[in-house]
Amino acid sequence: MNDILFQPAYSEKKQKQDQVKIAIYRVLASTHTKEKAGEGQGMTVHDHRFPTGMPGMRMMMGSHEELMFMSGIGWMIMSTCAHCSIALPERGPWGATVSAEGWTMTVRFLMCARDMSLETPGRAIIRAATEDPNRLLVLISNEDGNWNSNIKTVVFLETFAEHPECSNWSWAFTSQDAFKKYIAANPDFKNSKPLSLAEWSKMNHSTPDTNRKIDRLNPYRTGDSTTTPGTSGEKR
Repeated sequence: MNDILFQPAYSEKKQKQDQVKIAIYRVLASTHTKEKAGEGQGMTVHDHRFPTGMPGMRMMMGSHEELMFMSGIGWMIMSTCAHCSIALPERGPWGATVSAEGWTMTVRFLMCARDMSLETPGRAIIRAATEDPNRLLVLISNEDGNWNSNIKTVVFLETFAEHPECSNWSWAFTSQDAFKKYIAANPDFKNSKPLSLAEWSKMNHSTPDTNRKIDRLNPYRTGDSTTTPGTSGEKR
């Protein structure tokens, strides 16, 4: 819809309305009643499933529920963190997404989200859980990497330890009181100090050693034997 509304080729209102109607028709279940997932015309994106953990994102070419090719990133295993390649936690509350350059990827938690966004030039958006299941944290950065938050009183816990446990020591809290309550219930963090957004945004642990790239052909390069950048076991 956004592509249609901002497409300069459609200068008249009726042109945009017609294109929106076509877009709606294309995603109706009734339009695809005789089709099977994964089948379609060659060299087109025509697969109406979505990857694990990414509802609403259509399958890209050559992808399946667990594996997706993302332009500018390469092949990603959708059941693992897009930044550290470690399996996503089975229990919440946890989780964050990073949006930049037209893609949105799931990561284990805030540290991975921030560090991954710093690897991408330009603006980025982070959405993350807080201690309050009813309050989602949304962070938006400008081109200079300066962040704004929808929760003005947000503070962060980040006590770096073994990376597979990052969902335990990388948290956002809606207030200082919520942070203190969590610390009181978790004495392992008794020496941790609440980080302001400005303090937290200056931290960067870069890409962890656990990050893995998948050595597989780029599905959009027809007749090309070139693999995607990086190989299995290589850092991003």
